[in-house]
Amino acid sequence: MNDDDKALMVLETTNIAKFKNRTPKALRLLAFLEAKKGHGQELMNILLTLIKPTLEEDGNIAYIPHFSFDNPDEILFDELWSDKEAIDNHLRQPYMKDLLPKIQHLLAKPLILKTYSEIKVANE
Repeated sequence: MNDDDKALMVLETTNIAKFKNRTPKALRLLAFLEAKKGHGQELMNILLTLIKPTLEEDGNIAYIPHFSFDNPDEILFDELWSDKEAIDNHLRQPYMKDLLPKIQHLLAKPLILKTYSEIKVANE
């Protein structure tokens, strides 16, 4: 495989088996980041280094980065976790504890984290 082929490879950011087997304890964590004007890609490049180790965490179901359609300096990480304990464990990982000092200078405003629980809808 040459370098061009490696660049085209896409890492699957959702574990479909874990997704299908998620329990009512599963939580969605949304991380909203806004880079200083023109620094969105630089910020994303740092954040992309988190994907592989995060996907290897037992409690992670999905870890999906997004650029805003309207503003490439706005980034959303859509994360799905097996439970609150898995999120807490994730935030204790060295690569997460070291993150803020690495990205602080790129942020236009503070990071926002919001946690949601899924509403199960009956299939009628």
